[in-house]
This record gives sequence, structure tokens and C-alpha cells, in this order.
Amino acid sequence: MIRSFAEKLRKLQKLKASFSEGAEQQRLLLLEMLARMQPGSAQCLIQYHDMLLFLLAFPDSPKLAEKATQEMLRLKYILSKQGKKSAFSNSGLEFTTLSWKPSPDALHWLLSRFNDLRYTVKSSKKLEEITTLLCYKTEWDSLLDAEVSFQHWISRLSAREVNSPSRWLKVWLNRFQKLGSAPAVRDFLFDSLSMKAICTLSGAWSLTSNKLLFGQPCFYKKKPEIKKNEILKPVFLNDKISQRVLNSIKAALFARQKETDPVTYADERFLYGYETDDGFTVYLLSMKPENRLPLESYIGYMVYSNGIPVSYGGGWIFYEQCEFGINIFEQFRGGPSARILHVLMNVYKHHYGVKTFIIPPYQFGEGNRDGIKSGAFWFYYKMGFRPVNKELKLLAEREWKKIQNNKAYRTPEKVLLRFTEGPVISELKNNLPVPELKKLSHAAIKWIAENFDGNQKEASKKSADRLLKKSGISTKGWSISEKNFFQELAPFLCMIHGWEKWKQPEIKQAVMLLKEKGREEHRFIRMLQQHQKLRKEFFRISKG
Repeated sequence: MIRSFAEKLRKLQKLKASFSEGAEQQRLLLLEMLARMQPGSAQCLIQYHDMLLFLLAFPDSPKLAEKATQEMLRLKYILSKQGKKSAFSNSGLEFTTLSWKPSPDALHWLLSRFNDLRYTVKSSKKLEEITTLLCYKTEWDSLLDAEVSFQHWISRLSAREVNSPSRWLKVWLNRFQKLGSAPAVRDFLFDSLSMKAICTLSGAWSLTSNKLLFGQPCFYKKKPEIKKNEILKPVFLNDKISQRVLNSIKAALFARQKETDPVTYADERFLYGYETDDGFTVYLLSMKPENRLPLESYIGYMVYSNGIPVSYGGGWIFYEQCEFGINIFEQFRGGPSARILHVLMNVYKHHYGVKTFIIPPYQFGEGNRDGIKSGAFWFYYKMGFRPVNKELKLLAEREWKKIQNNKAYRTPEKVLLRFTEGPVISELKNNLPVPELKKLSHAAIKWIAENFDGNQKEASKKSADRLLKKSGISTKGWSISEKNFFQELAPFLCMIHGWEKWKQPEIKQAVMLLKEKGREEHRFIRMLQQHQKLRKEFFRISKG
């Protein structure tokens, strides 16, 4: 029986990337046969679950979607009886156990949703040492009382003493989050604990049930194709829907033991969504002001197909240029990856005005063995990306001719590794030059050292004061984040030689630009693109 189920499942997996009427009938037939069998092993059940997820994300027909849904419900029942077995640990399936090392902010989110959450740390002594830093002086003597255990002492901090790891971990984490240090210092202290959160997945927080039921389902009689000049429809989002979407996005990563900054530190006020007419929905995530980068904008995303999360990643935007990263969840590889990338590029072009995309070498093999094995370089090449390095570009052209002339030809691994010596870039014409961020940073450090003896705080304050005086703008009514970002970015503008000779409207525009970075990244990116004088000066500085 086990062998029979595994054989039928392998046949179904071979049809995974086939989108045709014949393949649809074969899939339905195999699903009906598998529905009368038991998976037999944990590995078979997990593989079958992943196959069902793929079919639900890219169904051929309503009938196939209905059958896959029924089978997913059957697996949920089986998992409710067997899920606690160690063979299912960290699979992300419903009713199974997950252990993960989250950031403090991700842990805070977990604690608000899992009452059974437990934890382990690498060193109990280290945990007690850090807790001492969180104590008030009036608490020191009680903490050092040898007759009271550390856990019991922590539980006393809540209104009632409860012997629950998740309860007193909440109390501890609330104090830790208020630690008067820079976020990076707090994260470093937290990482030193190697704290691992352990919980049982349930409902929408698992891969099994994480689905957003918005819009009409789409059925794929053929593989989704790249479309030119497609229209993107904005998704309606209010506070309630935004919170639901954000929780779904976090759960999609959490169940896979993954975490990205735009998701962990997402600012739900600036969550945007776009959908296509073939079932894809893209949600864009901007970080809270205190977590944003200075000049560059790190914008994350999650892609859904028929309401199921299939891909995640982000782009680092500066002017119209974006360094981009795409990750297809393992369950959905072999599907319409090219279409997903094309949709993402369209969304970033439309919403942020991006014209040029850069793919870093990691995405196609640098320190990434799977990227070499899969020949990921050619995936991007077919999408119009070319090596920045001229020598590598010529090498790619020669290799591509070999592939075109001989369908059996495979690029040698050593050649694929050579391609990872530099990034690939989308070829778009008439682009304005983009300043190099690292050179702007070096120039700012040098300017602060020469003019303020390296005192960053003094440089920021005096630069901000000079800009405000010249522009005639008052900071009355600005939020703390707007003021903080304005001061942090002010030296970048003041290091420009002769900026004080700009006309007042130009200075005023620059001041409002810097303010916007601490308010809304979308508007900041657009305003940065429009300030041509600033671009020219930044470019001149970055060129030395």
C-alpha cells in the first residue's frame, strides 16, 4: 500500500509543471486514486501535502480545485491524529511542532498567537545576566535571592504569578524591548541567547490553512504567460484587511522558519496590494521608520496565487534602480516562476517608478549551490537580464548560442560559477546615471571628519539647523521619526559643495524630501527621482 501510494504520488509530481487539458484529466484521476489510499509514511504525507498546495495555487479547473481541497481536509484530519510525531517537526503542517530562532519582534508576534509557546536558550546564565540589565535597582536584591528561582522571580513581575513559560516570557520580552539601547545592540544581545521558540501550529498559522479568500479564483488551462502592457488593479485595504494580510504574510514565513526585515518590521499603514487578471496578487511592505535604511529603500513583498502565498523577497531601491531578490517557496518550484518575476517587476515599476533591476550573484549561484545546479543564470538571461561585466556578457552570448544550436548542451558548472563574479542587470535604455551608495557614505564620513572632527551627532544637528534656516521651514508638527530621519540625512545634503547657493524652492524641496524618508517611503522614492539637481550632485560626489 505504501509503495502504491508513493508510485501514484510520483506520477502526480511528474505532471506538476504540465498545463494542458490532458494533464488535467490525469491529475484528477490520480487524485481520485490517492484519495482512497493512506500515505503510509510521514515523508509521503508531507510530499502529498506540498503537491496539494501547488494544485490549489495553480488549479486546472474548479473540479480539480475542489478535489484538492477535499484531500487537504483529509490530510488535516490525519495530521490531527499524528502531527505530534517527531517525523513532522518543522514541516510547517497543521498540528505539527515547530522550533525556530526568531528575532525579538517576531517572538513578540508569536507570543500574541500561541499560548503553548515554550523556549530554550543556549545558556541560562546568559539569560539571567541580560535580565539583570533590565532590572530596576529596587529589584536587584530580590533577583539575587538564592531561595527564589529565576523563573519564579520573573513570574512575580506580572499581575498574577502564573507558571507558564509563554506568560513570563511576554513579561521579560516587554522589558527587553524597552531596553535603552540602539535596535542593533538589542538584537545583538538577543542573538547571544540563541533563544529558540517551540510551539504547535494551528489554523491559519500553518502552511496547510494559510490562505487569503479575496477575489475570484483563476484556473490555468495553460501555463501563465508573460504579458505586455498589463493593467494592475489596486487591492482595497482597510485596517482590518491589512492586519489580516500582514498576519498571513508573517505566518507564511514563520511556518517555514524564515524571517525578513520588511515583514518583521512592517508598517501596516503603508501596505499596498496589486492584483492581475490571472490570479496573482502582490503585497508590498515598507518598514517602520526606525528600521528604514538612510537613502536606499528596502521594500519587501509577498506574492499570492489564488490566495495562497507562493513567493517572497524584496528590492533595494535608489532612484530608479532596484537590486532585486526573488524566492519561490519550495512547494511551488516548477510552476510559472517567469510569470511571477514579470508581475513583480511590473508592480515595482508601476508603484515606485523603478526602471532598472539588478540581480545579485547569490540569486544565481554565488554561495548558493542550488542556484548552480538549477542553472538559475539562464532563467534570468531568458528574462532579459545581462551581466554588467563586459567579458562575462560576451561569454554568456557564446554559451547561449551553443544552447540554441544544441538542445542537449548543458553549460559546464565552472562557467556558471564564472557568471557569479558579477550581477546581472535588466537592459533598459535612456536611464539616468545612479550615484553609488557606498561612495556617498565614504564621502559623508570624510566630510564629517574634516568639518566636525568625526562627531556625527554634532554634524547631524548643525546640518539640520542650517537646512531649516535656509529653507524657512519649521519642524512644528513633525513626528519624532520624521525629525530623526531628517537629522540623520542632513549631512548628505550639506556636504554638497555650494548647496547654499541653490534657490530657496530647491532647498525647500530637498528639506521636504528628507522629511518624507521618516514618513512614507513611497513618496520619498518618487520625490528623490524628481530632484534632478540632487541626483547630479550626488553622482558627481560618488565619482570623486
